[in-house]
Amino acid sequence: MLASYVDFGSAKINILIAMGIATLKASLVAVFFMHLKWEDKLTWAFAGLSLPFLALFVVFDVIDIAIRYGNKLFGSLF
Repeated sequence: MLASYVDFGSAKINILIAMGIATLKASLVAVFFMHLKWEDKLTWAFAGLSLPFLALFVVFDVIDIAIRYGNKLFGSLF
């Protein structure tokens, strides 16, 4: 939450820092609260295998939104 009050210079850097914090928090939740730390290798493999698919879906969504709305939505980000 503290990072939302700090301006790091540009919108791109702000978004990258926010996504880094969110990724770290999600990783900690998966490892400790979902008990992945104490699971076997097969469970880790299935959990890790889902990440490339999630990234693929997000990339396709961003491409679709950028094509549909272009500069109206993203402005100078892309």
